[in-house]
Amino acid sequence: MRQELAANKRVTPAQPPLSKYVYQGKTLSDWVRDLYSTNQPVREAAHDAFTAMGADASPAIPSLAAILHTSRMPNAAVWALAHIGPNALPTLINALTNGNTAARLEAAGVIGVLRDAAEEAVPAIVECLRHEDRFLRANAIAALQSIPKHTEVAVPALTVCLTDDEAMLRGNAASRLDSYENGAR
Repeated sequence: MRQELAANKRVTPAQPPLSKYVYQGKTLSDWVRDLYSTNQPVREAAHDAFTAMGADASPAIPSLAAILHTSRMPNAAVWALAHIGPNALPTLINALTNGNTAARLEAAGVIGVLRDAAEEAVPAIVECLRHEDRFLRANAIAALQSIPKHTEVAVPALTVCLTDDEAMLRGNAASRLDSYENGAR
């Protein structure tokens, strides 16, 4: 039995440490650290670096995921993940479903930039529509506006938002439902 379990385990090759990945003379570890520098130009350069590296920065995903779950201000990590692109989608979905409120809020706020590539996140985004935090609900509606598919899941959830206590959320939900009706899927 043990031999069968061992044979069925998926073996993934070990990735080199982040110090082996270099962009503009800095390692990925340096760029991740710089996202939280107290020096604004350093933070901006790190943001720009993740934008430029895109999917090539994928080895930084585990480090960025750790920041998501430990930082009270996960904004920079979430944006770096969004710039990495679809490779980071499972981490962003995890933040939507298992993260603290700050991580959920930020992930919902950026996941829409992945557009069609974020289609898999729609059920998790819909779940955020039920969260007590109104800003998270607002970000979830905005994300659904950027991800044009899965009306069978989104429409019922957005319909419930039409009775939200927050007028802004009701209006945003109505706007998204109207765009579904008018064929902007």
